[in-house]
Amino acid sequence: MEKQILNNYYNIEPLVVNSELNKISNLLKNIPNVKIDRLFNKDELLYKGKIVFIKEDLCLNKIPFIKSSIINECNIQNKIKNGDLNSFVKLIDIHIKNTHPFNIPVIFNNNLEIEKGYFNPIYIGNENKIIKLVFSEYVLTNKLSILTPLIYAHEIIHSQLEYNNSINRYLNYELLPIFFDKLTAAYLDHSYKLLRTNELLRLKILRKAITILQKDNLSILHKINASMAISSVLQAENLFDKYLYGTNNDKCNILSMIQKVFDGKIQVEDLLNQTEVSIKNSQNYQLIKRKYDYYIKI
Repeated sequence: MEKQILNNYYNIEPLVVNSELNKISNLLKNIPNVKIDRLFNKDELLYKGKIVFIKEDLCLNKIPFIKSSIINECNIQNKIKNGDLNSFVKLIDIHIKNTHPFNIPVIFNNNLEIEKGYFNPIYIGNENKIIKLVFSEYVLTNKLSILTPLIYAHEIIHSQLEYNNSINRYLNYELLPIFFDKLTAAYLDHSYKLLRTNELLRLKILRKAITILQKDNLSILHKINASMAISSVLQAENLFDKYLYGTNNDKCNILSMIQKVFDGKIQVEDLLNQTEVSIKNSQNYQLIKRKYDYYIKI
């Protein structure tokens, strides 16, 4: 996926800040600060991040895993032996194991902000051809909080999407991971206070991205990344509302389509088409205002 994104990065058309996005931005300019309660039990927090998947609604695919330290060691060995790309691949093949996402280790990083984490694919190859795709550890912030299970679930979803190349448009890159950190929040706290924290943080990100896109003389890189944030947040809000307020049949249908995305049978864009979610109908001021008005009153 990353190779495809890089090849077509400058062909992506950024969003244009229209009147609806301007209205949304103005609405969110006074969004309140969010209190994030700190927690300290790492094992419990990671377990909570799995809860949304424990029910037999979804099946996660195993992915090729190798520790980052082993990759570095193999790279050093290969250079000492003056080996080529193929010899490097042979070295790491010994250590790669197909691993369930829940069994992949987590590294906690002191330098990440309280709501941050990442899980990047490692593409092995050259400019002309990708030979192998592998994954190393999840990296989450060491600032443990009520958000930690949500961040963990978010990164698990990235592993599934990357493994099966399940995103066609970079503007949708964060859409399903955001949907799942919302879903995890809703499952963990039926009072929706955790979901409120998540939603308000996402709305802050939305406003920041719109503000960035409004600037003059912005580089194409910043335009595309801001557009991706806007597109992903708005469409995730739209899709999550369809799930949260839908019938049991609606929920089952959405999860069934998501399973097909995980399995590489359809792409995220097919899911959006079938659920009638688009960036156009997700730029909905009334939807965002309803959320804003509701959450600031809690």
